[in-house]
Amino acid sequence: MGVHGQIIKSPRLGDAERAAIKKIIQIQRSLRHRTAEPRRWVGQMRRQAQVAAIRGSNSIEGYVVSVEDAAAVVAGATTSEESVAVEAVRSYQRAMTYVLQAAKDPNFEYSTGLLKVIHFITTEFDFDAHPGLIRPGAIFVVNAATGEAEYTGPDVELAAPLADALCRHLNTATGEPLVDAAMAHLNLVKIHPFKDGNGRMARILQTLVLARSGTLVPEFASIEEYLGAHTQGYYDILRSVGGPDWAPDLDARDWVRYCLNAHHIQATMLTRRLAEAEELWGILENAASDAGANDRSVAVLHDALMGHRVRNSSYIESVKSATGSQIAKQTATNDLRVLVDSGLLDSRGANRGAHYVASDKLLALRKIRPAKPMVDLFD
Repeated sequence: MGVHGQIIKSPRLGDAERAAIKKIIQIQRSLRHRTAEPRRWVGQMRRQAQVAAIRGSNSIEGYVVSVEDAAAVVAGATTSEESVAVEAVRSYQRAMTYVLQAAKDPNFEYSTGLLKVIHFITTEFDFDAHPGLIRPGAIFVVNAATGEAEYTGPDVELAAPLADALCRHLNTATGEPLVDAAMAHLNLVKIHPFKDGNGRMARILQTLVLARSGTLVPEFASIEEYLGAHTQGYYDILRSVGGPDWAPDLDARDWVRYCLNAHHIQATMLTRRLAEAEELWGILENAASDAGANDRSVAVLHDALMGHRVRNSSYIESVKSATGSQIAKQTATNDLRVLVDSGLLDSRGANRGAHYVASDKLLALRKIRPAKPMVDLFD
């Protein structure tokens, strides 16, 4: 294969990597079983996982929004404010919605054209990023602290051919999906085919590969939340794998191990959250009943107990996620008034800033358990 079509290859997996994959798959199978049951808290957890993923991925690029605004974007509702960060998150959400829908196509194929469409949707709010176009020139990844270039991408004439090669490889890849997805991420970051947005594109592509494999519901398979919470470590591993220039013959083992660890931690964390949500749901149902509140209010009590600010719009979305029912704005207002009057929620702010938070009475219902240390699969 000539240099124009040579991408970074997956490392040969050893016993340690295979053992790690086995552990991750066991946890993911358990998650699949638990999330397949028609339980009201599952829809709630799926929505929260989606919100955490888009917040995490965009925060890496400096587009930071509140949990409430990210939830509003996911719901297609009005955010508390409009900003470039909100526009970025909204574009990212549209791109993710598009790829997860495309992943269901039985005739799906990866192509550079597909990557361009995803890039356009992801960066359409910023035309300086040349949405939907392969970069017009050289590309450098600059250290924000020092202002110095840390990585130089392949020559511009190689950008499109390498993107083509990556897509051809993904169309025929038959390896372990967790590894294929990680390598798709690494290749796109290192090829850097676009002027801007390559990191977001790489993370979307990783999730798309996982979605195509059918290993798990995409919201629960993504590691974007983990990457957003460990941005420096993410930058460090990308910096250390491959050196300062495009090198298709690099050893990607450390990167694959990093992603496998991230999958293990994320899946373990989601398992714990589901267990806690299941336990809490029964407690909150009793609290709502004692307060004379409709049982649909349990969804928003759960949100508040998790530390989220609740607004009228987010309440409507919580009910929809948990029950599948669409309620009117006035119904939401009435329900929230009952929760405030009963002492389960405290009202804060006014007008556009009006929101609700968990009261001391509600907080007392949650049993905080010390977090168990996460295990490094390769120690």
